[in-house]
Amino acid sequence: PGWCVVWKPRGVRTRGAHPGTVESSLALLGCPGLVPISRLETGCPGLVLCVPVADVENEGLRVVHTFTVKVVWVESTERWAEEEKRATQQERREEEERRTHQHWWAVEA
Repeated sequence: PGWCVVWKPRGVRTRGAHPGTVESSLALLGCPGLVPISRLETGCPGLVLCVPVADVENEGLRVVHTFTVKVVWVESTERWAEEEKRATQQERREEEERRTHQHWWAVEA
């Protein structure tokens, strides 16, 4: 094929001629003569674009990575701690009510 895209799992190196890398596995996948031009970190799973070696050498192909970041507002730890304290107090009150209710039925019987 002229190019291919392969899935690289976490823990696998993208480049390198030694066994177990995406680059060395391309021939086994039916894509001889191709090299990865996307370079994902070893700990990062994802898609890897692979093109013919000649295209990389002659045309200087490269991949431009664009990252999108989602920013999430997180409540302050003080407010979270206060909410957690209220929830715990409510749970204690409910548990005390259950115990009192059970005790009352035991006395009635």
